Amino acid sequence: MGRELVEQIPEDIDVVCGAICGAGMTMRMSKILKESHRQCKVIALEPASLPMLTNGHGGSHYLEGIGIGFLPIVLDKTLYDDALAIDEAEAQEGNLAGTSTGLNVTAAIKLAEQLGPGKFLASVACDTGLKYVRGYLFTK
Repeated sequence: MGRELVEQIPEDIDVVCGAICGAGMTMRMSKILKESHRQCKVIALEPASLPMLTNGHGGSHYLEGIGIGFLPIVLDKTLYDDALAIDEAEAQEGNLAGTSTGLNVTAAIKLAEQLGPGKFLASVACDTGLKYVRGYLFTK
């Protein structure tokens, strides 16, 4: 995905944010972006109720495929600049995509507001929400 972003976005990318589960996508994307867009800041995202990166402890949450309760082995602290915890309820509002996409989109909106005009932010919309329709997300 990092290569795709570099190929498709000729402008400098100021910030990229990505949810951390196994950390593979965000770490690989970060490695590639930091090579070609040296000023790019990478923000690792996690559910607010399981703040391993932001507060160093676990918790419970209902987002599938993210926030595994321990630091993933491929997580490289040198490849992200900051971590941000996102409220799960806010992250899933009006989003029919993978549950980690809710974190990505919510964080991207918050970060874009902080960055202001003239900055370029990228994130990823993963999966589809169809496999979550019978799960907790749509039955609560």
